[in-house]
Amino acid sequence: MFVVIVGFLLAAAAAPATAWASPVTSYRVVDLGTLGGALGRAEAVNDHGQVVGFSTTASGETHAFLWSHGQMTDLGTLGGAYSYAADINNHGQVVGYSYTASGQGHPFLWADGRMTDLGGLYCSAEAINDHGQVVGNCMGRPVLWSHGQMIDLTAQGLAPYATARDINDAGQIVGGYPTAGNAFHAYRYEDGQVLDLGALASDYSEALAVNGHGQAAGRGGSASGYMQAYYWSGRRIVPIGTLDGPYSEALGLNNRGEVVGVSSAGGSLHGFVWQRGVLVDLGVLADGGMNGSMATDVNVRGLIVGGSDVPGGQTHPVLWRPTKAER
Repeated sequence: MFVVIVGFLLAAAAAPATAWASPVTSYRVVDLGTLGGALGRAEAVNDHGQVVGFSTTASGETHAFLWSHGQMTDLGTLGGAYSYAADINNHGQVVGYSYTASGQGHPFLWADGRMTDLGGLYCSAEAINDHGQVVGNCMGRPVLWSHGQMIDLTAQGLAPYATARDINDAGQIVGGYPTAGNAFHAYRYEDGQVLDLGALASDYSEALAVNGHGQAAGRGGSASGYMQAYYWSGRRIVPIGTLDGPYSEALGLNNRGEVVGVSSAGGSLHGFVWQRGVLVDLGVLADGGMNGSMATDVNVRGLIVGGSDVPGGQTHPVLWRPTKAER
């Protein structure tokens, strides 16, 4: 396990400055290792600090993993040579996508050491809440798996070709949907009702994460024509901005409103955390690689996960742990 202490640069975000205390200014970055191969990335972390994602194995296959208490476990596959873990809830249930023995891609639920096929050809499971409800997409349609049933959400108020990216414990779902005006907008869905979250500089936006307060984070078009990170709170849209350059995306957020994602930074890509109107560059474990770094999720304790270039020209799953309290 490779560990390093990293300092960070702070850049003003597009949101107005606030009178709150300064955000976290340093993190301890932990290389979580791999399943024996050279590549991997962490995709999600629960409030207990359990991490899931994907990694190559020594034989060159890509498998879903669970990292818990310093140990990485191969979650296996549905019989094929590929699996990917997208999310984990606070009960340790994991969802993702895997090839079957016949080479078909199916969504899965992993719990108590067993991977279960959720069914549905050309389907992916994107997120799971603490009630065991799972959202994803099947052949261009948003779906919900609940109490053993797969529900086509186009029959429950969502448009065809909408995406279902995340779900909170209140059952609120977020993603993007095609509007009647030929735009594609972020939405929040609840009890059959679709709330259009809007966009700013273009006709495109998509929410990729939702927290317990119904706040969302994701991406949208900007005046420059590049994708940039967005944050939605109530009916307010906040453009998060970038670290340096034209591009950013928000990929996760927690109940404290902290947002993580990826941004252009000095000719590369770096993971970031956005805290109280300030962007924090999370840096990389090793400069000069092809992938830079990316932050994909953050839990209620401020633990951030993602991927980073590491020494040796590899890309590994990493965990950024705050070393200075906000309060």
